[in-house]
Amino acid sequence: MKLKRLKLVVILVTLSSFFLLNRLFNSLYPIYAKEATTSSSPPPESSDIKLKIEELKSQIASKAAKLKQEINKKIQNKALVGEIISVDDPKLTLQTKLKTYTVITNEYTVLSNSSSNKFKKALTLKTLSEGNNLVVLGDVDDNNSLNAKKIIVINKPESIERQINLGKVEEITAKSIKIATSGGTLKAAITSETQLLEGSKEIAFSDMEEGKSVIISSIFKDKERIAKLIFLKPNQPSLKTKPKETTPSSKTSTSSGKNKKI
Repeated sequence: MKLKRLKLVVILVTLSSFFLLNRLFNSLYPIYAKEATTSSSPPPESSDIKLKIEELKSQIASKAAKLKQEINKKIQNKALVGEIISVDDPKLTLQTKLKTYTVITNEYTVLSNSSSNKFKKALTLKTLSEGNNLVVLGDVDDNNSLNAKKIIVINKPESIERQINLGKVEEITAKSIKIATSGGTLKAAITSETQLLEGSKEIAFSDMEEGKSVIISSIFKDKERIAKLIFLKPNQPSLKTKPKETTPSSKTSTSSGKNKKI
C-alpha cells in the first residue's frame, strides 16, 4: 500500500515538473523573439536624436549660405584709380572721380610703378605723398574701405577734351579732313582709329564727297585735333558731277552707189 502511494507521488511530481517546465519555456520564448525583433530597429530615443541632428545640420548650412551671400555683397574685388589726398601709415585716403576710399595696407601689399611712370624711388608707403596718382587693387567693403593687395603708381591721366562740330566737307584725304563750320574751317587728322558712319552703316573714306554734311567728333592730343568719329548724314544726294554721256552720233549713211554703165 505504501509502495503504491509512493509511485503515485512520483508520477504526480513528474507530471507537475513537466507542466511547469513547459509553461516556463512557453513564457520565455516570446521574450526572446521580442528581444530579437526590437534589437534590429533602434529605440525611439535614438531615432529622435538622429532627426534633431539632421535638422541642426540643415539649419547650419542654411545660415552659412546666407552669411556667404552677405559677405559677397559687402566685399568686392575692385581696381580703383584716383589721387592720394592724405597718407597716414599704414593707411592712405584715395579720391576717385565718384568717391573717397580708405586704402588699408599690410606687409603683403605690393607697391610698384607703371612702366610709363617717372617715379623711380624704391616704393614704400612713406615715399608716397599727396597728389600721387594710383591704381589700387583689392577688396572693397560697403564702408568704402579697401584692403590693398597691389598699389601701382601711375602718371596723372591727361584730360581729354572732346568736341563735336557740324559742317560740310571741304576736303578729305587719306590723312585729314577739312569741314566748313559756322565758325570757320576745321581740320582734323584721320588715323586708323577714326570711324566713319553713314546712319548706322560703316562706310569707307572713298565714299565721302565734298559738300556733304557731316558731324565730326574729335579730341586734342599734343595740340593736334584728331577725328574719332565722322558721321555722314544719310540719304544725301550725290554731289559728284557726272560726265555727260555722249550719245553715239548717228552715222549718215552715204550711198556710195556704183556708177552704172549705160
